[in-house]
Amino acid sequence: RTDKGREVEVGLHGFWRSYRNIDDLVANKLGLTGEASPFTPYAQSSLFTKQEKKTPSSSSSPPSAPTVVAPVLGDLPRLPAPLGTALWPTFSSDLSLADRASAGLLVGPWLDFDGGDKAWARYDGMSASTLFSLVSRALYSAFLEPMLL
Repeated sequence: RTDKGREVEVGLHGFWRSYRNIDDLVANKLGLTGEASPFTPYAQSSLFTKQEKKTPSSSSSPPSAPTVVAPVLGDLPRLPAPLGTALWPTFSSDLSLADRASAGLLVGPWLDFDGGDKAWARYDGMSASTLFSLVSRALYSAFLEPMLL
């Protein structure tokens, strides 16, 4: 636990599904297969945000439910990028449908940024605040800000 009492999960997290060299190293070179394999099944991840509930004593307590739950995308039907990433996660009911839909306004910049020099030049001059002003304030506060800060 942290000094403020929050739980901390200790360990190394990795997403190794597409790294054949890691699979080869672990299974064939180290001989770690079956029960000896260090890999665990993929698990959904959850984001708990700063929108904490206040207790009667006015101190904040950790949220009781996640803002966003991201499923294991490999367990779901495949959709063209970026549709799966955008459609499969579930958001808390605290975010309205309009707030969730405002995330769609980021699809344009997401698709536009191709990693080339011109894209870097376009987006290097733009602050995150400007880019994320496209989404609703509620979505920014509940989802984007906690991930960025």
